[in-house]
Amino acid sequence: MPSTILRRWPPVTTLAAVVAWSIGLLPSSIPGIPWSSPVTWLVAAALGLVLVVSIPTAQFMLLRKAIHTAGRWIPINAAGWLLGISWTFAVSPLVNPSTPTVALIMIYAMAGVLMAATVAVVTGLCWMQWMKRGSVRIRAPRA
Repeated sequence: MPSTILRRWPPVTTLAAVVAWSIGLLPSSIPGIPWSSPVTWLVAAALGLVLVVSIPTAQFMLLRKAIHTAGRWIPINAAGWLLGISWTFAVSPLVNPSTPTVALIMIYAMAGVLMAATVAVVTGLCWMQWMKRGSVRIRAPRA
């Protein structure tokens, strides 16, 4: 993997994560969203799609310069994030207005760890399969 990709990976991923996080915060940040409107649901669906593909698309932009099979990264990574995000919703039944602050922090911290682990396992298994099958072919740098 070219060193420029490795150097750019953290800032590119961070910027994409800021976009995703910002989109994810919108529903709780905008009071009075008219959820009964079909237009609201269309906008929510479009923003949800952007949220899920923002990180893998940003990473793809780096990978495509070096790996022929980089296009597969977007759906695999997006699937990992969809599975990972589900941990945030899974712990919601454990929380109510009387949940102590420390418990609330611990519950959502654990959800965050499970989210990260889920994404890491899904994308890691993908990379392992690609490497095993020889699907990942590093492009030779142009002279």
